[in-house]
Amino acid sequence: MTTPTDVAVLLRALEAMPADLQAAAGEMSEAAARTPPADGGFCLIEQAWHLADLEREGYGERIRRLLAEEDPELPDFDGARVAVSRNYRAKSLAAGSRLSGRRGRPTWPSCARCRPGHGSVAGDRRASAPSPCATCRA
Repeated sequence: MTTPTDVAVLLRALEAMPADLQAAAGEMSEAAARTPPADGGFCLIEQAWHLADLEREGYGERIRRLLAEEDPELPDFDGARVAVSRNYRAKSLAAGSRLSGRRGRPTWPSCARCRPGHGSVAGDRRASAPSPCATCRA
């Protein structure tokens, strides 16, 4: 079970992520930022663009639908597929970092306004999704 403290810690981490991403970008060469880790996963450029798109098309859309619809089906955001189809690795790290910071901020207030003791909003979560509460529904 997620506690209010867990949520507060998670929201602080989300708020810090754009600055953390910018700091990492400032310490890496362009070549290093385009090189995926040896054990797999996204390179830094792919991570920046993934975060930007996930925020808007994944979390932002899920929150919007949870607040607007009764029991919506919430499909998964296939980040690996999107990264390949949009060729993240060929994009600009600076632009991806800026977008990930701007796109993240709109959903944070939606998450932060849900407080312990409120109800819950149901949705068919085929993948993990935030769950704003019924009291906070718009």
